[in-house]
Amino acid sequence: MKPLYRNLFYGLILGATIAGIVYAFIYVGKNRSSQISSLKSAAKKQYLSGDFEKAAQTNRELIDSFKVDDEAVKINFANAGFLSAAPDSAAGSSSFEGIKSDSSNLKNIGAPYHLKDAAHQQYLALTKANSKTIASMANNQLGISALKTGNKFIDEVADSPDKMDSLLRNAVILFQEALRKNPDNDSARYNYELLKEKLSFPLKVYAQAEALVNQRRYREAYQLMQKAMQRDTRMKKYEDFTKKVYAVYQIDSLKRS
Repeated sequence: MKPLYRNLFYGLILGATIAGIVYAFIYVGKNRSSQISSLKSAAKKQYLSGDFEKAAQTNRELIDSFKVDDEAVKINFANAGFLSAAPDSAAGSSSFEGIKSDSSNLKNIGAPYHLKDAAHQQYLALTKANSKTIASMANNQLGISALKTGNKFIDEVADSPDKMDSLLRNAVILFQEALRKNPDNDSARYNYELLKEKLSFPLKVYAQAEALVNQRRYREAYQLMQKAMQRDTRMKKYEDFTKKVYAVYQIDSLKRS
């Protein structure tokens, strides 16, 4: 083969090879985009149908296998992981029943540990998200998580009033931060106001009972403390006061009879 034709021949081969590489690259790119789109759609359907564990796994595949660096996908994974598994059988027995979640259904919290732990880590990372809305959602969810131990709220399992107070204060800080990130987060605002009220509950009741004692309304003071102790375990710190009020109430009843 003459040099001119040989160079032309090799040039054609090289051109065809480059074209093949470019075509393959475009094809792979289009195929990857199609797969990502399909997985996002599947995750949304799984989440909306209540199959939170599958939704979490699908979003995790997007993050781990497809290296999708998308804050929306990450918060979707965290929310699905947080909500996955069986419904909480203890739901409704806690004084935190009204707490509002940004992940649509608080009563299903009780995820398998590996998913719940992964969701928690993702929420922690997303508190620094570029999107203030997503950062706010992450803080709100962490606040809710701080109120839970396993499948129960802390007011059902707290072993000391001081420990419960500490956990409540931590949750309030997280809800407050959620509001700082996004003042329009109504769930975080509701949760913040609810917990602020709950934090001050024991002291308010104690002040009311003292006022009744000063008015010699011992029976009312005792009944108020008794009802409050049934409602909030932190009232145990006023147990001695309640016993004294009861003793005075008994003596006063004898005097009146």
